[in-house]
Amino acid sequence: MSKLSKQCTLRLNAQHFTLMVCDEHASPKQVVVWCLIEAQKFFNEYNIEGITQANEIYLLVPPDMLSTSLSTLKAANNNARSVKLKLTDKMTPCLTVEIELSTEYGMTRSCVHDIPVKIISRQAWTDYADPPQETCDITLEMKTLKKFRAVLEKCKKLSSWVALSVTSEGNLSTSVTSSTATVTTLFKNTVASYSSDEPGERDNTVRTDVKRLCSLMSTEVLAPKRTLIYFHESRKISFYLACDSFAFHFFLMGVEE
Repeated sequence: MSKLSKQCTLRLNAQHFTLMVCDEHASPKQVVVWCLIEAQKFFNEYNIEGITQANEIYLLVPPDMLSTSLSTLKAANNNARSVKLKLTDKMTPCLTVEIELSTEYGMTRSCVHDIPVKIISRQAWTDYADPPQETCDITLEMKTLKKFRAVLEKCKKLSSWVALSVTSEGNLSTSVTSSTATVTTLFKNTVASYSSDEPGERDNTVRTDVKRLCSLMSTEVLAPKRTLIYFHESRKISFYLACDSFAFHFFLMGVEE
């Protein structure tokens, strides 16, 4: 998330906590990335007390500071005994990260990070809804993302834009055009399903920003068990990546040539 935006929204409820990134250039505000995390799979104890019956809290969080705070766990070399996240009041609202570490001498030490956050008012909660359940023309399932990521990195060196489409055989196609050549790649490890019985009657090509797509797909954390790509009538493409304990959902708008 820290690679995508300087600020992200953290939405907490009784079952999940969701990280969201908004398009900074869109008006009105538009969420383009959702990361839905199952709280019970990350925490042995998870308590939340919101101010409404929905029992929710919305915060604006700097993802780079949160990532830096949690990087202590990597440096600890499995010496971390516990990690606690708390919403605290320290002259200003903070998300406090408390990490208890064991030392080589059998003692413990605590590492505490206070991350300043902004509480989002209830009036603005509607701006941070769940991913829209839109109808789509084509749903494409990919078996692996490794080759797709590698091809996107090469596409990025040739052009600022990449065209994604589904062939009549149900294969994903990527195409980039430069001043000297047009390069097209077919991915055959895909399974397509269509909203209509005649898949070939409509152009499903979506042209989008290849650098932004690369930044969304390149994170090391993403090792999805299932990847779905949705092609929409409105020249929009969305991705759903189901991982062990969380789901990653984002969409990109198509751009005309």
